[in-house]
Amino acid sequence: MVVSAVTVAELLAGCRNRAEQRLVQRTLAVLPVVHIEPDDSMWALEQYAALHLSRGVGFLDCLVAAAAARLRCAVHTLNEKHYRGLPGLRVERPY
Repeated sequence: MVVSAVTVAELLAGCRNRAEQRLVQRTLAVLPVVHIEPDDSMWALEQYAALHLSRGVGFLDCLVAAAAARLRCAVHTLNEKHYRGLPGLRVERPY
């Protein structure tokens, strides 16, 4: 299991205080962080342009999907709707 640098940033952005931030950092510290590569950015831009109006997919979702597609990893999310239809991507609910 890995976590995208984009996902780490999104989780940190959702923290309401330092205690929550420390909890997120401790929880994620055991996971390797996947960084965005130049080809990921281009793929994400293409998908965003194609799908943001029709499906409401966000650019950060596209960046996460790009790295997952490159690594042939599934994206585990409760927000399946935004990820469905992105080529080369497997989407799974985490629970």
